Amino acid sequence: GLDRSLDRNWRADPPLVAALNRLWSRPRHPFVFPGIAYEPVRPAEREREALVVEGDEPAPLRVWLLRGRDDGKPGNKGEAAEAAVRATVGEITRLLALGASGRARIGGRPLAGGDLAVLVRSNRQGRQVRDALLAVRVPAVQLVQETVFASAEAGELLRVLAAVAEPGRESAVRSALVTDLLGLTGDALEALGADEAAWERRLEAFRTDHERWQAQGFGVMARVLLRREGVAARLLRFPDGERRLTNVLHLIELLEAADDEARLGMAGLLRWLADRRDGDAGGAEEAQLRLESDENLVKIVTVHKSKGLEYGVVFCPFLWDGRLGPDEREWKPVAYHDSAHDLRPTLDLGSPREEAARAQARREELAESLRLAYVALTRARHRCYVVWGAVKDGGTAPLAHLFHQPPDLGEDALGAVAAHVEGLDADGIAADVEALAAAAGGTIAVAPIPDGPPALLLTAPPAPAQLAARPFA
Repeated sequence: GLDRSLDRNWRADPPLVAALNRLWSRPRHPFVFPGIAYEPVRPAEREREALVVEGDEPAPLRVWLLRGRDDGKPGNKGEAAEAAVRATVGEITRLLALGASGRARIGGRPLAGGDLAVLVRSNRQGRQVRDALLAVRVPAVQLVQETVFASAEAGELLRVLAAVAEPGRESAVRSALVTDLLGLTGDALEALGADEAAWERRLEAFRTDHERWQAQGFGVMARVLLRREGVAARLLRFPDGERRLTNVLHLIELLEAADDEARLGMAGLLRWLADRRDGDAGGAEEAQLRLESDENLVKIVTVHKSKGLEYGVVFCPFLWDGRLGPDEREWKPVAYHDSAHDLRPTLDLGSPREEAARAQARREELAESLRLAYVALTRARHRCYVVWGAVKDGGTAPLAHLFHQPPDLGEDALGAVAAHVEGLDADGIAADVEALAAAAGGTIAVAPIPDGPPALLLTAPPAPAQLAARPFA
């Protein structure tokens, strides 16, 4: 039986708990395998802050529907991703603008960026969301497992240090000068090349850095170079400038520690950084990306990393992605759990049972997708947005299994759902989702996915006319 201490949800508002119970109780086998059931949960009885957004209906679970193409065929994944990201960014800017004007509140305070999270499956999807938010000047932080060595700043710093190590190699100097760290444009570099005295001054600065590195060590040289070139001020002009500067200072700290520990010298330290750029960082904890002051920033986080966390409002823009296993054109060995041998982990390298093994591996992968979807949909306290609709391979997506399970599943639940969804046009998909919403007592809202650029862009408050240093007393 169910441990009764686990049947209460302390996180979500009661209407959101009701919506999720309706969604997960509908399919016969919500997690694919008959042995894994969904047990409805009850909201814990406690005092809660409420989300109030003026003019919005109260439904806490919002489903945005993708229509697919005009000819009735499902849209491709690139189009779906663009539409989902565009709608997510538009709604985030709308909510933040309402929060800034006091018309969106949690409890008695304005809704802010720190209350919002976008959940993704991959860091690539996260970067797509982050770039779209930065383009409309919404500060966001991507919580990733990548090390600082995978950042663009590591590549740029490597180019600058290569020029310091070999200041007589003019191609290396030119490559360093056009990084964002040093900030020359192509036109400025061409003009510099035509001004012999100015070019010589540039080369001389790199020669001085080279000598300082030899005489006083890497750390002293790096800090003098950053100060002389105004790197901090230049990076902070970018929308994600705080992140960039944090990465540069973190890298210099790691390089200095490595040099102190092993006395690597110039060539050795460059090789050390290049090796870690190539992925030989060992995942060391001290190399994990540090987060700038992110308390009030929109969070972008992978579903894996979100386990155990909670956010006020959650966006799940990518749960329509139904890709399972390798592409049909590429053969790979099949890893699965063999039901004939006590679910023993098995790797099939091409046995006569390979086809059955591949079908089992796909079922296991769908089950994992559904478990991750469950994690994603249960991270919100007040409101959750999901994108669904007519998308290529949608029949094997986790939401297909929840929204469109046919009455007769047969032996192959995955195949039955996929075949059912492939037979639905955009209207059929919408009808299934609206039927679910109609039975959910007003806790699930269904609407076409919003289109177009955000209606309300956030602008920074005007700077005061006169700025002055505060006197030290």
